[in-house]
Amino acid sequence: MKTLMITILAGLVISSCSKNNREANELITGQWEHRKDEGGFVPLIQYPPGNGNIQVFGSNKEFKVMRAGAVAYSGNYELRESGVTGKWLLKLNYTLNGQQQSGTDTVIIANNQLIHLPDSPCCDMPTRFYERLGEQP
Repeated sequence: MKTLMITILAGLVISSCSKNNREANELITGQWEHRKDEGGFVPLIQYPPGNGNIQVFGSNKEFKVMRAGAVAYSGNYELRESGVTGKWLLKLNYTLNGQQQSGTDTVIIANNQLIHLPDSPCCDMPTRFYERLGEQP
C-alpha cells in the first residue's frame, strides 16, 4: 500500500511539472517586440512600437531573433521552471557567425510582457522588456 501511495504521489508531481512547462511554452509562443531596457549603466531606454527588434517563439520549440525585419539568428529553445514562482529559465541554442552558442536567461511572462532579468541584480546589465505582438495564440 505504501509503495502504491508513493507511486501515485510521484506521478502527480511529474505530471504537474510537465503541465506547468506546457502552460509556460504556450504563454511564450508568439512574437515579442523589444520595448524597454531599464537598470544597469543606462537607467531607461524606451523603444517605439514597430522598432523591428523581435523575438519569435514557435510551438515547435524553435525561435528566431529579428532585427530590422531580417533574421539575426535562430535556433531551438527550452523553457523550464526556475524554482522561483513566476520565473522561468529560457535556454537558447543557436549558431551565430559559424559558432554554436547557448545562453540561459531568467524570464517572467506576465501581462503580455516577456521580461528578461539580468544575471545579477547589480551593475551593468539592464532588465529587458518585450511586449507581445498580436493576440496570444
